[in-house]
Amino acid sequence: EQALSLFRIAQECLTNIAKHAEASHVGIRLLVDQDCAVLVVDDDGIAERLPLAATAGIGLLGMRERVNALRGRMQLAIADPHGLIVEVRLPVSAGMVASP
Repeated sequence: EQALSLFRIAQECLTNIAKHAEASHVGIRLLVDQDCAVLVVDDDGIAERLPLAATAGIGLLGMRERVNALRGRMQLAIADPHGLIVEVRLPVSAGMVASP
């Protein structure tokens, strides 16, 4: 469930970037350890301030709902000098981390 949610969140981030950000570059990082999976999606788009709940749209709300359902955390930040950074942290369930 966590892996599918991380995929869908990354997909929604890329959709939002394509529709709204006017970005030239996008970065996607996924780090998984024994306790936590961290997905970071950042762009160099036009965002200069964080979206507020009233204007965030359904995409960000849907991502936040997925994260909350899995007892995770989602943070938004502005990149320097502009662009958006989305960071999602989910607790790792058994079977998500491949054994060596």
